[in-house]
Amino acid sequence: MPSRMVDDGVSMETSGSAGIAATAAEEKAEQITTLTVGDANELAKLPYVVAATPMSSSTSTVRVGDKEVSVMVSGVGYQHFVTRNSKLLEGRFFDKRSVDDLAQDAVIDANAKTTLFPHEYGSVIGKIVLLKDMPVRIIGVVKEMGEAKNLEVLLPYTTVQTRMTGSRSLQSIMARVNDTMDAAEAEKMVTTFLTKRHGEQDFVIFNIDSWQNTIQATTETFALLIACIAGISLFVGGIGVMNIMLVAVSERTNEIGVRMAIGARRSDILQQFLIEAVLVCLLGGLLGVLIAAVFGMLFAQFSTEFPLIPA
Repeated sequence: MPSRMVDDGVSMETSGSAGIAATAAEEKAEQITTLTVGDANELAKLPYVVAATPMSSSTSTVRVGDKEVSVMVSGVGYQHFVTRNSKLLEGRFFDKRSVDDLAQDAVIDANAKTTLFPHEYGSVIGKIVLLKDMPVRIIGVVKEMGEAKNLEVLLPYTTVQTRMTGSRSLQSIMARVNDTMDAAEAEKMVTTFLTKRHGEQDFVIFNIDSWQNTIQATTETFALLIACIAGISLFVGGIGVMNIMLVAVSERTNEIGVRMAIGARRSDILQQFLIEAVLVCLLGGLLGVLIAAVFGMLFAQFSTEFPLIPA
């Protein structure tokens, strides 16, 4: 899972699913702007680092025709797609030349493609969109990371710094270490390396391994909790149906007696009440699903998203 930084920092990932992340110390986050492209370039030269990329993020709006939506604009280096292990769906990634030339080339994720071009079933490569007032050309589409609903537009960091933010400082650096490197050891080595370059430790390392494990453990706990609640609900519902049918049988003893008197068998009476019980459960279940679906759509429509950000 990629890390999302809101302060100056360095984020790292291993070649597998594990990783490390670092940002500026919280108490200095507003003042520290010491991370540079040179830090990322030197970090990429370390023997245990597969790739490193500067990151400069900003929020903006994208306009396509009469449609305008908010997006997260990430200015990144050409090695960003290696650090994120991005899956290309169509087109291409931008390269070193795009970064050097401040190219107005954009790579979008699948969520952004679906939102910006809802009726476009073919390729969107080569289409022009307006990022604020800056035209950019879509050159690639990548698979979205995780289940995030935020729309992401990736541009060369030089383009974002020069044409959007006007700042040369970086918000973060993302690196990917090889899978033979222990995450804890990589964290220590990167901390030492950047501290020597800066003269002080003006950043905080985050272990993406621990972050992912915490999220996974929390998700599993919630899943177990929901399963328990569902089980209890089914049990209580079953008791309710049983009581209803018991009352129904008790109140219809006269009807049962009449039916048996005219030749109904015990199995016929049992079949009648079983069919009634199944119909009650089926109709109640369908009604519950419909109500849940309606409330789910309403909640998705009006709820506020809270992105997970390392503290």
